[in-house]
Amino acid sequence: MAKVIYKIVVFVVLTLFILKGVEHLADYGLKKTRYSNGAFNIIMHERKNADILILGSSKASNHFIPKIIGGSKLQVFNAGQLGSNYTLQKLILEEYLTKNTKPKLVIWNIEPYLFENQDKIFNEDDMVPYLSNPEIASFLNKNPLNYTWAELHLPLFKYNNKPKLLKEGLIWAFSKKIKNDPVDGYWANIGFSKNGFLNTKYSHPFGIQPNVQHSLIDSFKKKIQELKKSDIEVIFCESPEFCRLDKLRKGKLETQRLFYELSMHLNCELLDYSNDSMKYDINNYFDASHLNVKGASIISNKLKNDLENHSKLFQTTHHTIP
Repeated sequence: MAKVIYKIVVFVVLTLFILKGVEHLADYGLKKTRYSNGAFNIIMHERKNADILILGSSKASNHFIPKIIGGSKLQVFNAGQLGSNYTLQKLILEEYLTKNTKPKLVIWNIEPYLFENQDKIFNEDDMVPYLSNPEIASFLNKNPLNYTWAELHLPLFKYNNKPKLLKEGLIWAFSKKIKNDPVDGYWANIGFSKNGFLNTKYSHPFGIQPNVQHSLIDSFKKKIQELKKSDIEVIFCESPEFCRLDKLRKGKLETQRLFYELSMHLNCELLDYSNDSMKYDINNYFDASHLNVKGASIISNKLKNDLENHSKLFQTTHHTIP
């Protein structure tokens, strides 16, 4: 009987050891990929130590080109994440701060959906390799995903319903390349997406109304105050959208008033490009909500010029570096 129990224990231990090894390889491979239109995977295992950190959704990651904004004097990292609201952007910020020196300036791209509850996490696969991180596990379980105890604690169980993800992780574990590596977090939209324009229109036939959560606004205020107490300058920015989207936006005046009030209350500069003339030129856009490379170059240059006039960091850098 003792031998049988011994063999069972050895078998279980060896099986768990093998499963853990396979999980480790898959995690390692996925950490080398860039699944989403965003910087989550980069932040989790690379040090950037940037002077300027950009936060926001895809309207940050697709719109702001770090090389243009920082020039040769300042290092900029774009930490924008596709489909993210404030709660995910806050997690990204906190993870970044634990792994890097604090930035001198945070540019936070604000938009109508920033303070909505997140009923869906886009590109959740980015987070799978990091489920052992308690902050990430806690974030996911507060959102609609709710991983089981087994998926959080038993080897390989987190890939239980993700066979394609497991396969890709194992493939990339043995590759020397990095898949879809963005430049300093910036993801370029090339050309024009007719389907993108049509999908926006047909997906929201009765318009788009943000559902602002005041608890998220309160958390946002607290986070901004924490940053400023740490001597991190904070500037708000609102990106442009194609003009035809104005007809679908409901409550736009109310959200812009909210952004203005937050700017005044928190004593943060607000650079508002939502009514910039570039919103009327379709050649600047990939789809109704996102700029293409041409549009991103224009808005990045405009942002840089405005930062030179409104940012303490840029004014100090201008006077101290020849």
